[in-house]
Amino acid sequence: MHLLHSHQHRFYLLALGVIIAVLVVSNIAVSASLSTSGEHIRELEQQRDLLTEQNQDLKRSLLNHSSLLSLSSKAEALGFTTPKDIISIDLDSPVAMSR
Repeated sequence: MHLLHSHQHRFYLLALGVIIAVLVVSNIAVSASLSTSGEHIRELEQQRDLLTEQNQDLKRSLLNHSSLLSLSSKAEALGFTTPKDIISIDLDSPVAMSR
């Protein structure tokens, strides 16, 4: 009876040792995975910040390029000018000759 009790005791200790070893290895694996994930999250946050900054720059550039002053100076540079004489057409009078 004493021999059977000693074998059970060893078995329980061995099982407990295996369980502890599995838990330690699992803990190490999870920690490594979390640190890798944390690094990836940091890189994604940096990329987000850079893209947000670039987006703001593009919005400012678009506003500058589409402003009335900017468009009018571009039009002038392309040869468009303000007309000296403006001709108005009366909508009630016929434009084309009728037969």
